[in-house]
Amino acid sequence: MTTAMEQYALQLTDAGEPINYYQEGRISVKVDPSGPNPGEIVGSTETGLYSANKKKQDVGLGNLYTDAIRAKTDSEIALLNGSSVTGEIPPGTITDRQIEALDSFGNAIVVAETTGARLKEVIEEQSRYHNGVDLQASGLTYTLVPNGNGYDLANVEVQGEPIDDNAVYTVAYNDYMHGNSFYQLGDALEDQIGPVWQAVVDYVAEQTQPINYEEGTRIKIEGQEEPGDPSGTRSVAEAIANNNGVYPVQGYIVGSIVNQQPVIGEGTHAPSNLLLADSPDETDRNKMLPVQLVNGTAVRNGLNLVQNPDNLGQPVRITGSLEAYFSTPGMRAPSDYQWVDSGEPEEPEVPACSFDEWKADQVYTAGDQVAYNGDFYEAKWWTQGEHPSKSGQWDVWKKVADCYEIPEGPQEWNSEQIYVAGDQVTVEGKLYEAKWWTQGEDPRNSGQWDVWKKIEE
Repeated sequence: MTTAMEQYALQLTDAGEPINYYQEGRISVKVDPSGPNPGEIVGSTETGLYSANKKKQDVGLGNLYTDAIRAKTDSEIALLNGSSVTGEIPPGTITDRQIEALDSFGNAIVVAETTGARLKEVIEEQSRYHNGVDLQASGLTYTLVPNGNGYDLANVEVQGEPIDDNAVYTVAYNDYMHGNSFYQLGDALEDQIGPVWQAVVDYVAEQTQPINYEEGTRIKIEGQEEPGDPSGTRSVAEAIANNNGVYPVQGYIVGSIVNQQPVIGEGTHAPSNLLLADSPDETDRNKMLPVQLVNGTAVRNGLNLVQNPDNLGQPVRITGSLEAYFSTPGMRAPSDYQWVDSGEPEEPEVPACSFDEWKADQVYTAGDQVAYNGDFYEAKWWTQGEHPSKSGQWDVWKKVADCYEIPEGPQEWNSEQIYVAGDQVTVEGKLYEAKWWTQGEDPRNSGQWDVWKKIEE
């Protein structure tokens, strides 16, 4: 192998090529953004649960973890260090394997007794060491006040009451913290409770509502600027300015690079990359982030402009490694993407039909179509003067169904419409389903053939 490597290196050198390698995505975990999370669904979240701002305040994922182990142990307080709270649970369903995968250390729960004074000492020392918030909490709230050399503690409360330095509290944390002097709170009361992640799974499964948290209500740093997006998402400008680490970046797809030249807007694009910008109308290449699309990945299949030209101008969030690409700040080996709601109101549907306005003095015959007050009608037979919206005793007009968007779900029963087995309708708020072909049979009294059945649910 060594000889082969030497020969290959000499071959590149003789050709005047540098021996440079970058992360190319040859080996990676491929995430299908449209696929379900693995495991059994145990709950859901509407806002998402994140850890990106954990050094600045309490975060959704930290609140979930500490609430879970506190509930599991019936302790007064729960604490977890920052390195134990990592990753995210995006909005949507929550599965047991998803939670288990976030706990890379497999720490177990320990319950200890400690004094209020020792609690404050650990929080203060660790905030100074980590230069920010380190301990996520449940049953405990506190504020860090910068003092030039570290932080002072203020507003420390246990379940809404000021902490008592001499009082003894039960605290749930993990075995890593209990085994290190700088975190240890006191003698263990119980240490056979099981892993943290299992307690979180159990807690989520017990909830009857989606799990949502407002970050920054338990822990805060006095005087700091408002923390950024809790998902850790960066704008294109932020990704260009600080081009390192793995982060999600949100922007608009504005083009791609072909033969080292940017192609902005419509044109012949490359399937291997795209350009992301903070505005869909951006034309300055220096304000664009080139994103590598690795062959054979779900990200490339879903985003490249060759197969998906309609993606041009669409807002998207892409997660990948921020590093140089095309000799400028860029993103390599993206692992995931999600489409973003632009927030712009949808244009109203344009009517599918355009007919001349109905005239009372005109003679119409079967099949003639007219417009009246924004609705569209078709004559069923000869008529003159019969008003479309109230077409007389002979009911000579019917609405043109093809001129209207078909709404989802069962609609109000129409005596003129033909229904087949399985069709569902509503009458006076009740739901009925056709058992076979029918027309004109009232679902409430569906004739001798009893063609409708009532759906009780």
